[in-house]
Amino acid sequence: MPEPPTEFLERFAASMRVAPGLEPTPQEEVASPPQRAAAPPPAPAAPAAPRTPAASKGGPPPLPSARRAAAQVQRPVIPSVAEPIVPPTPVDPFHLGGNVARRPEWIPDSPAEPSVPWTPPGIPVAGEQRPIETPTTGPILRAPSETAPVPVAESEMGSLMRELPLAAPAVAAAGGAVDEVPEGMLVAQPARARPRPSRRGEWPELDELEQGPAPLWRRPWVIAVFVVMLGIGWIVGHSQAPDNDVHATPMSRLLRTVGLGGARFTANIDSDPPGAWIAIDGRDLGRRTPSTLELLPGEHALTLSMPDLGEVKVDLKGKRGQKVKVNEALHGSLDVVASDPSLPVQMSLDGSPQGYLPVHVTKLPPGLHELQFSGPKMQPWAQNVNVGIRKNMKVVSKPMLSPATGVVQVLAQMNDENGSAPLSGASVYVDGDLRGTTPATIELPRGPHSLRVQFEGVTAPIQVLDLPGGNKRFATFQFGLDSDLPPLKLDGSMAKLLSKSPAVISASLDGLDADDLREAWLHLLTPDGLWSRFPVTISAGDHGALLNVSFPVSEFNGEQKAIWYLSAATKQGDDFFTEMQKSGR
Repeated sequence: MPEPPTEFLERFAASMRVAPGLEPTPQEEVASPPQRAAAPPPAPAAPAAPRTPAASKGGPPPLPSARRAAAQVQRPVIPSVAEPIVPPTPVDPFHLGGNVARRPEWIPDSPAEPSVPWTPPGIPVAGEQRPIETPTTGPILRAPSETAPVPVAESEMGSLMRELPLAAPAVAAAGGAVDEVPEGMLVAQPARARPRPSRRGEWPELDELEQGPAPLWRRPWVIAVFVVMLGIGWIVGHSQAPDNDVHATPMSRLLRTVGLGGARFTANIDSDPPGAWIAIDGRDLGRRTPSTLELLPGEHALTLSMPDLGEVKVDLKGKRGQKVKVNEALHGSLDVVASDPSLPVQMSLDGSPQGYLPVHVTKLPPGLHELQFSGPKMQPWAQNVNVGIRKNMKVVSKPMLSPATGVVQVLAQMNDENGSAPLSGASVYVDGDLRGTTPATIELPRGPHSLRVQFEGVTAPIQVLDLPGGNKRFATFQFGLDSDLPPLKLDGSMAKLLSKSPAVISASLDGLDADDLREAWLHLLTPDGLWSRFPVTISAGDHGALLNVSFPVSEFNGEQKAIWYLSAATKQGDDFFTEMQKSGR
């Protein structure tokens, strides 16, 4: 413990002295209790405290608090006996009456000890008196009560009301409730200190140190963050995902995700044929039929359209929660007539025969369609027509006036180890008839023709050429190459085919499996001058693929001659033909 300052020690020693006039004589000494020793000679009294300026200059009397402080300063200090000083019990409060201050009286240590009145310095002590012990603590002041009133002047009322505390027990002892305070009196209560939490952390247990930190998935805040992020992602994803709501915005989609969307009705839009573009109230939705839309309740203008083919408008109306179905037919129609009604012209629509003109086609899908025309002694021709939505198209067929003949040039080449060279002198057969040698230029009627070239007993594969009128075609035949492709051979004579019953055409491809063939056809020139084809049955034989087909004899009632040939194609793209045949009765 540090040593007190020197100034403090000097002041403490001066306070222990007693004034010379206050030293008791041997006859005046007060008998001390048995347990206490004799007191040492008194020291000179301490100098009196200076008076306040208000008291020296006159004027209003000092406040009670000032008089209390002056009384404490002027109180003399008398040293006690050699034994340790025993703190006295709190003294009774002093009371103020009028402008005169009452001097405080000490409360005796015990009921057996008489109280010693206080004597100002310079006044001799009468009778036996023992030294006054200096209390270690200041006097305890008690507030006046109804049992112990203190008269107060009106001039001190204002200042006294600011300083006198009124304890709750005193009010209760006076007969009033603790919470009831007399009118005009202020109550001072001690402040309650808030308990301060301890800033020192607790030491963890040994088991907690051994366990280590908990994994992230076991921490509540990690799970909460994951759930919140998942919910936000789900809401944002649903708000941005496309849906059937035509009038939807990102905010309305977000509200509908949480169940706060506006009123809608459902419309199922379809068309026949499907694929029409949909527009609502003039706004293109970028959707095609069939489609399901969600619209605001009320009336809407529905538009179904196809590029360059027209459109159709429909009024659409629905109520909240209602389901409306729309299915609009967009078909058009077609009327086809011949420019010369006396000519028998046949028509096919997109490959489907429609009969002789005139032809009326209903329920025709909008779009581009192909019309094929043919007739006796006429070159076949085709024409395209664009049918609009719910439109009727009219077409007049005009035969193509082309030359009746064309030109074909037949060439041959010889191939060896030195390369290839033109071959001259090879025999050229057209439709089974010898027409010259290579190189040969032959004028033929328009239409299909078979070409066969033979050189020194070797026959090159047969070719069939469809010669258009007014055109020139080239046909080249190769010799000197070892080809592993067999020729397509007819089985038996076909000269009297029309007289046979049943009339069956058989052919073979020796050395070629039936699975290698993709298709085979019978090509026949009908009595009306048009070429038609009929499918051929392919089967496996002992030496290769077999081809069989029933000849349509009924097509040639009264006719004496029929012109036809067979064709076959492999899956690798190789073509096989027979020579043009002329069958009779």
